[in-house]
Amino acid sequence: MDLNKKLEELKPYQLNCNVFDVYSYNGLTMQDLLCQFFTKINECITVSNETIDLAKWLVNEGLEIEVVKKLMLWLEDGTLENIINVNLFNSLNDKINNIENNNNDFILYSFFRSAGSPVKNDLYISNDGDTLKRINSQSIADAKDPSIIYKNGWWLIAGTSYNPHDFAIYRSKDLVNWTKHEISVGLYNDVNNRIWAPEWFEDDNGDLYILLSVKVKEEYDKDGILIPSFRSYITKCNNIDRLEFTSPTLLNLEDKNKIDPCLINVNGVYHMFIKDEFDKYTEHWTSTDLTSWTYKKDITSLGDYVEGQTIIEYNNKFYLYADAFKGDMGLVYYVTSDDLETWSDRKTVKVGFNRVRHGTALVIKDNKAKQDIQKFTLSNLAIPRHNMRSKGYTLNQFVNDDNVIENLEIIDNCVYSITNNEHFTINSFKNPNNAKCFYLYLSTNDKGSITINCNNQIVGVPNGYVYNAEYGDNDTLIKFIYSESIGKFKPTTISNAFLVKKNQLKKGGWKTVTLSSQTIESLEVEDGVVYRVNGGQDVVINGVSSSASGTHFYLMLASGGSGSITVNSGTNITVPGGSFVINSSSGKNDVLFEFIKVDGSTFRLRQ
Repeated sequence: MDLNKKLEELKPYQLNCNVFDVYSYNGLTMQDLLCQFFTKINECITVSNETIDLAKWLVNEGLEIEVVKKLMLWLEDGTLENIINVNLFNSLNDKINNIENNNNDFILYSFFRSAGSPVKNDLYISNDGDTLKRINSQSIADAKDPSIIYKNGWWLIAGTSYNPHDFAIYRSKDLVNWTKHEISVGLYNDVNNRIWAPEWFEDDNGDLYILLSVKVKEEYDKDGILIPSFRSYITKCNNIDRLEFTSPTLLNLEDKNKIDPCLINVNGVYHMFIKDEFDKYTEHWTSTDLTSWTYKKDITSLGDYVEGQTIIEYNNKFYLYADAFKGDMGLVYYVTSDDLETWSDRKTVKVGFNRVRHGTALVIKDNKAKQDIQKFTLSNLAIPRHNMRSKGYTLNQFVNDDNVIENLEIIDNCVYSITNNEHFTINSFKNPNNAKCFYLYLSTNDKGSITINCNNQIVGVPNGYVYNAEYGDNDTLIKFIYSESIGKFKPTTISNAFLVKKNQLKKGGWKTVTLSSQTIESLEVEDGVVYRVNGGQDVVINGVSSSASGTHFYLMLASGGSGSITVNSGTNITVPGGSFVINSSSGKNDVLFEFIKVDGSTFRLRQ
C-alpha cells in the first residue's frame, strides 16, 4: 500500500463542534444544550474512528517516523490548521463566558455512590428535578453525605468526617481542584464521637449555616435494633475564606432521636425536614427564628426508611428528596408540593445506571456558578466515564395500584429486584433496546414473590408461575437470555424440561420413599429420590447424609389435610431462616421441593 496515496485520503475535515453557532443558547436548558453537543461529538467520533484505523495500519507498516515528519511539515505550512479549526474552539469558550442574558436556572446535585469503601462523590444537573445527568467523569471528592453550596466564588462540599474532627469541607474555585479542610467546632468528645451529615443552609439575607447531627447515646428503633441516638445542632459560618464557625447551638426539638435536618426559608418562615430515627419517617417542623420549633406532621408520602433529606424551591414548586438507604440500593426518592402542606406521591429520581446516596440539591441562579458548571461539564465530555451501578432497578418503581407491571422495559444485563414482602405480577415485557439478557432477583428473606404472566414473550415459564421467596427462591438470581431463533427470552434456572421432571416425580414416576412420623437426625438421601409424607404424619429432619456435589432429592407432603415436614438447618443442609416447614395450612401440600448439594457447601432448597 502506497503511503502517499494513504495520506492523500486524509481529507481536511473541519471539526465543527461549535454548537452555539448552530443553535442559539437563549431558551435552551443545559440538558438541551448538552444533547446538541453530544450529537456533534458523535460526528467527531466517526471521523476519529476512521483515523484510528489508519493509524493502526501505519503502525503495522512501520511508518510512524515518516508520518511524524509529514505532520511537522503541515504545522509549518499551515495545512494542519485546515484540518482542525482552533478558532471554533476559542469561539465556543467565548460564548460560555458570555451568558449574562441566560435566565435558565437549573438544579445541581451532589451525591455519594455507596456506603462501601472508597467513598466517591458525583455531581448531577437537572432542569426538571426528575431526570438527572451526571456531569463528572471522575470522582470529585471523597465526602460521605456530601452537601454542596456556592458562595462568594467558592464551591464548598461539606461531608461527614471522623474523629477527632467534627466535619470536613472540600473547597474549590472551579469544581476541578479541591482542597480538604477538617473543621472542629467543639462538638466531638468521647461520648459525642459520631457527628454526621453536615448540611449547608443559606438564609435569605446571605448568612451561611451548617446543620449537624451528633450522637449522644444509644436507643432502640422500631425494629428493636440498638442504634446511635442523635441530636441536631446549627452553627453559623462567620468567614467563608477562613472557614470560621460559631459555637454550635442545639436545635430546640423534642428530645428524641433525629438526624439529617435540612432547611428552607419561605416568606420568613423556616421549614425543617428531619428524619425520625425511631420510625424512619421524615418530619416537618417550622420556626420564625431558628430557635423555637413547632412540629407540623410526617411526610408520609415519602415513605419510611429514608434519610438524607434535602429541600429546594424550583419553578414555583418544592422538591423534597431523600435517600432510600435500606440495603444500600443507590436510589433517591422525591415528592413535590405547591405549598409545603400537600405532597405528591413518591417517585424515584432517574439517574440511568448510576448509584446515588445521601446528598444535596442546589438551585443554580448565579451566572458565574453557571459558567463554572458549563465549563466543567464540557471539559468532562472527552474523558471516559463508567456506570457506578451494576445495572439494576427495584420493581416497585414500575407497579400500578394493583401491584401489576405492564410492559416492563428490558435493559440489557439489568437486574430487576424485590425486597421485603413485596408481591408483584409481570404481565408483559418490551424489548426496544434489543437486550440479550436480564435477571430477576428476590433479595428478600421473607415472603416476597414475582409472578410471570407472559408466556408469549418468555418460554420455559408457564403463565402464573411464581418465583417465591417463601418456597426457597429468596437470594436467587434468575437469569433470562434472549433466543434469536424463537425471538423470546428463556430462563436458565427453570425450563420446560425441569417442570416436566417435577411433574413426573409428583406422579411417582421415579423412586419414592414414604416417611412416617419421626424425628430424623440424619436422613440417608439418594440422588433423585422423592421422600414423601402422607396425611396425619409429622416428620422433622435435622440433617442429611453426606453426598457428592450436584446430588438432589425431593420432599413432598402428599396430603390435603393435616401433616407436616419440618426441615432444620443442620448437618449437610441449610434452609432459609434456619427452619423450613411444609404443611397444608400454608398451601404447601402436594408441592415438590427440591434440595441440591452445592459444590463446597451444603444441600440448599430450590422449588
